[in-house]
Amino acid sequence: MGYRVVVVGATGNVGREMLNILDERQFPVDELAVLASRRSLGTEVAFGDRPSLLNPAVLSSITRLCIAMIRMFRLLFQK
Repeated sequence: MGYRVVVVGATGNVGREMLNILDERQFPVDELAVLASRRSLGTEVAFGDRPSLLNPAVLSSITRLCIAMIRMFRLLFQK
């Protein structure tokens, strides 16, 4: 059984390191949401062998996920 995971601030140093650690430790991820500020939209972030397209960091993006790894909490509340 895997988890539904979100990483907020995925393009920053801390966010990229969170993704690297999840991959290195083979954390069981079934669904991954990578979120960042609007200026990073359209960027792909690598997680293991699968690229993930960035989505805007909005509060509604984390409501149905099991584990949230948030570096830039204020991004969730920007208008």
